Amino acid sequence: MIIKKEQLELIKALGDLNFTNPFLEERVELERKILGEDFSYAGTVWHIHEDQQHAEKNLRRIIELTAFHAEDLRNKISLSEKLTKEIVVAYENLIVYHLFEKYRLNFTRQLEIKYNQCGFTFFEDFSSDYNYYMNIISKHKNYLQYDLKRTFEIFFQVHRAFHYIFRSIIGSSLAIAKLRADIWQSVFSCDIYRYNRSLYDRMNNISTLITGPSGTGKELIARAIALSQYLPFDDKKLCFIEDYHEKFHPLHLSAMPATLIESELFGHLKGAFSGAVVDRIGRMEYCSRYGTVFLDEIGEINHEIQVKLLRLLQDRTFCRIGDNEQRSFTGKILTATNRNLLQEVDEGNFRQDLYYRLCSDIIATPDLQQVINGSEKELYNIVNFISKRVATDSEAEWLSSDTIKAIKKGVGLDYNWPGNFRELEQCVRNVLIRGDYSPQYTKKITSKMPKITNKELIKNIESIENGDLSADEILNLYCHISYSKTNNYVKSAQILQLDRRTITKRVQNYLQDNNLK
Repeated sequence: MIIKKEQLELIKALGDLNFTNPFLEERVELERKILGEDFSYAGTVWHIHEDQQHAEKNLRRIIELTAFHAEDLRNKISLSEKLTKEIVVAYENLIVYHLFEKYRLNFTRQLEIKYNQCGFTFFEDFSSDYNYYMNIISKHKNYLQYDLKRTFEIFFQVHRAFHYIFRSIIGSSLAIAKLRADIWQSVFSCDIYRYNRSLYDRMNNISTLITGPSGTGKELIARAIALSQYLPFDDKKLCFIEDYHEKFHPLHLSAMPATLIESELFGHLKGAFSGAVVDRIGRMEYCSRYGTVFLDEIGEINHEIQVKLLRLLQDRTFCRIGDNEQRSFTGKILTATNRNLLQEVDEGNFRQDLYYRLCSDIIATPDLQQVINGSEKELYNIVNFISKRVATDSEAEWLSSDTIKAIKKGVGLDYNWPGNFRELEQCVRNVLIRGDYSPQYTKKITSKMPKITNKELIKNIESIENGDLSADEILNLYCHISYSKTNNYVKSAQILQLDRRTITKRVQNYLQDNNLK
């Protein structure tokens, strides 16, 4: 073997950075494995709020390691007569990651340009570097996984996805980390190696359903997915064939009458109905193969439109209103709802066959209370992000501090934020204008947590005596009893000597199991 086993294992680990979901703990653990004692701890997952010096320090060390081993292994391969598949695959993965980091700044600059369909002149330098490293293994075609142009295309896609997911989905909690990871998988699947090999131009055939309460950022998620879709690159014109900024086509269904929804979706011919004075192209026809149509509040549409949407998803065809000509839809469908669609199916309000066409990929958004989970630090981070948009950067710090004080005084840190992120944004504006936050429904909302009654307590004691409750159920009950007395997760955690997040989870489990929520 041309290199030692220890060096090969390190090179494999560096190559694995191509395939890890950057928003999962596995990314940080892989960095730890690569750097060993030089690893600088920066948290279990990447997020935007904390001081990123540790994370950046780790990345700089990894980039240096990658560059060194790329050149070292290339030299050794050039002097070798025989190469194993293991060496070839490890080397190719290493080079791909090396080039990704080497051209990171070039791709990042393109994201700062609003209209950037063209301008990728650095492709020529990229090509030169790619060929410099890859030509020495070109005779091992049976082992190779990448090609020049597609690697460049997916590099830009990865940069777009990371940018829009990382910058748009705010928070540092595990609930937010999971949400970011779920969005990443909606773009690249759970196996980016397979995505690169065969799925990259087929993901538009898979629809994504985004569920969750109102105000939890479902449209932000849809936009991040839409702007991260694969686009082909024209290596002759040195530009991508379309501008990704123009690939998101949202349609808010709840505010539209049924006839207008159908026209907006599929278009119509002149004279098809009263008021149709000209031909109209609908969203499905306007959307290109690399575009995305986002249907918000999909649970609001009537059965007639459900049937037509089902046909579109099944056959990828549709007709304009008043026309019999079959037209093709080649883009991606994203849908969102704050309703329980399975319940709507059971009640006869939503077609079961349509639901199963929509649910091949589901993203569930956490509510704001789950994201904050009683953490003042997490609440401050989100408030600070909102403050920078509502006021200026220089004013954000005092506005954030005043907002936290107003929340503590007005509704408390355990407030369940029924309006979610949208309500928190209005809370910041309230503090900016009025200096406080006291929603009219505060008492009603904060008293929503059911208190445990004597009758309920006696019933549970009898269940314990009879051996009817599991250990999990007993702990859920005990946490609920404690919280009923303190009405504060932090105080209950101190009393029971458990983590606050454990208390929250146990209380929520008890309420759900007993149909009290």
